[in-house]
Amino acid sequence: LLPDGDFAIIERDNQLGSNALVKKIYRVDLANADFRTYNAADPADLALIDKMLLRDVLAELEVNSIWTPDKFEGLAVAADWTVFGVTDNDGLDDALGQTLFLNFGNLGDNPAGW
Repeated sequence: LLPDGDFAIIERDNQLGSNALVKKIYRVDLANADFRTYNAADPADLALIDKMLLRDVLAELEVNSIWTPDKFEGLAVAADWTVFGVTDNDGLDDALGQTLFLNFGNLGDNPAGW
Protein backbone atom coordinates (compact mmCIF):
# COMPACT_ATOMS: atom_id res chain seq x y z
CA LEU A 1 0.00 0.00 0.00
CA LEU A 2 1.39 3.38 -0.99
CA PRO A 3 0.96 6.68 0.89
CA ASP A 4 -1.91 7.78 -1.36
CA GLY A 5 -3.83 4.48 -1.03
CA ASP A 6 -2.70 3.01 -4.36
CA PHE A 7 -0.94 -0.35 -4.49
CA ALA A 8 2.57 -1.21 -5.67
CA ILE A 9 2.99 -4.33 -7.80
CA ILE A 10 5.91 -6.16 -9.36
CA GLU A 11 6.16 -6.98 -13.04
CA ARG A 12 8.93 -9.37 -14.10
CA ASP A 13 9.83 -11.49 -17.08
CA ASN A 14 11.05 -14.65 -15.27
CA GLN A 15 14.38 -14.35 -17.10
CA LEU A 16 17.82 -14.28 -15.50
CA GLY A 17 21.30 -13.08 -16.36
CA SER A 18 21.68 -11.30 -19.69
CA ASN A 19 18.17 -12.44 -20.72
CA ALA A 20 16.56 -10.41 -17.92
CA LEU A 21 14.77 -7.35 -19.30
CA VAL A 22 11.75 -6.65 -17.09
CA LYS A 23 12.04 -6.08 -13.34
CA LYS A 24 9.75 -3.16 -12.54
CA ILE A 25 7.59 -1.74 -9.80
CA TYR A 26 4.26 -0.21 -10.85
CA ARG A 27 1.45 1.53 -9.02
CA VAL A 28 -2.20 0.71 -9.57
CA ASP A 29 -5.34 2.41 -8.29
CA LEU A 30 -7.59 -0.40 -7.09
CA ALA A 31 -10.04 1.92 -5.32
CA ASN A 32 -11.29 3.17 -8.70
CA ALA A 33 -10.84 -0.06 -10.67
CA ASP A 34 -13.74 -1.57 -12.58
CA PHE A 35 -14.07 -4.92 -10.80
CA ARG A 36 -16.64 -7.30 -12.20
CA THR A 37 -17.20 -10.97 -12.76
CA TYR A 38 -15.17 -12.13 -15.74
CA ASN A 39 -17.17 -13.77 -18.51
CA ALA A 40 -14.84 -16.41 -20.01
CA ALA A 41 -17.12 -16.69 -23.04
CA ASP A 42 -16.38 -13.05 -23.88
CA PRO A 43 -12.67 -12.15 -23.53
CA ALA A 44 -13.51 -8.54 -24.38
CA ASP A 45 -15.28 -8.42 -21.01
CA LEU A 46 -11.96 -8.47 -19.16
CA ALA A 47 -11.50 -5.34 -17.05
CA LEU A 48 -8.14 -3.62 -17.43
CA ILE A 49 -6.43 -1.52 -14.78
CA ASP A 50 -4.05 1.30 -15.69
CA LYS A 51 -0.57 1.10 -14.23
CA MET A 52 2.13 3.72 -13.76
CA LEU A 53 5.82 2.88 -13.64
CA LEU A 54 7.34 3.77 -10.27
CA ARG A 55 10.77 2.27 -10.73
CA ASP A 56 12.76 -0.01 -13.01
CA VAL A 57 14.92 -2.07 -10.62
CA LEU A 58 16.80 -4.17 -13.19
CA ALA A 59 20.07 -2.25 -12.81
CA GLU A 60 19.90 -2.45 -9.00
CA LEU A 61 19.37 -6.21 -9.17
CA GLU A 62 22.29 -6.55 -11.61
CA VAL A 63 24.83 -4.67 -9.50
CA ASN A 64 23.84 -6.43 -6.27
CA SER A 65 23.92 -9.98 -7.61
CA ILE A 66 26.40 -12.49 -8.97
CA TRP A 67 23.99 -13.02 -11.90
CA THR A 68 20.81 -11.02 -12.50
CA PRO A 69 18.07 -12.97 -10.71
CA ASP A 70 14.90 -14.02 -12.50
CA LYS A 71 12.54 -13.97 -9.55
CA PHE A 72 12.15 -10.51 -8.09
CA GLU A 73 9.06 -11.53 -6.13
CA GLY A 74 8.73 -9.67 -2.85
CA LEU A 75 7.92 -6.04 -2.18
CA ALA A 76 7.16 -4.27 1.09
CA VAL A 77 6.51 -0.67 2.03
CA ALA A 78 7.42 0.05 5.66
CA ALA A 79 5.59 2.46 7.98
CA ASP A 80 8.08 5.23 7.11
CA TRP A 81 7.46 4.61 3.34
CA THR A 82 10.80 2.90 2.76
CA VAL A 83 10.46 0.32 -0.02
CA PHE A 84 12.17 -3.08 0.24
CA GLY A 85 12.45 -5.79 -2.39
CA VAL A 86 13.50 -9.43 -2.20
CA THR A 87 14.28 -12.16 -4.71
CA ASP A 88 13.40 -15.85 -4.47
CA ASN A 89 16.36 -18.21 -4.87
CA ASP A 90 14.08 -21.27 -5.39
CA GLY A 91 16.52 -23.61 -3.64
CA LEU A 92 16.69 -25.87 -6.70
CA ASP A 93 19.73 -27.67 -8.12
CA ASP A 94 20.03 -25.26 -11.06
CA ALA A 95 19.23 -22.08 -9.08
CA LEU A 96 21.81 -19.49 -8.05
CA GLY A 97 21.01 -20.06 -4.40
CA GLN A 98 21.37 -16.34 -3.79
CA THR A 99 18.67 -14.20 -2.21
CA LEU A 100 18.81 -10.42 -2.51
CA PHE A 101 17.16 -8.12 0.03
CA LEU A 102 17.29 -4.55 -1.27
CA ASN A 103 16.40 -1.17 0.15
CA PHE A 104 15.01 0.93 -2.71
CA GLY A 105 14.76 4.06 -0.60
CA ASN A 106 11.93 6.18 0.71
CA LEU A 107 8.85 7.10 -1.28
CA GLY A 108 8.39 10.32 0.67
CA ASP A 109 5.22 12.29 0.02
CA ASN A 110 5.44 11.90 -3.74
CA PRO A 111 5.66 8.29 -4.96
CA ALA A 112 5.34 9.50 -8.55
CA GLY A 113 8.73 11.19 -8.21
CA TRP A 114 10.47 8.29 -6.45
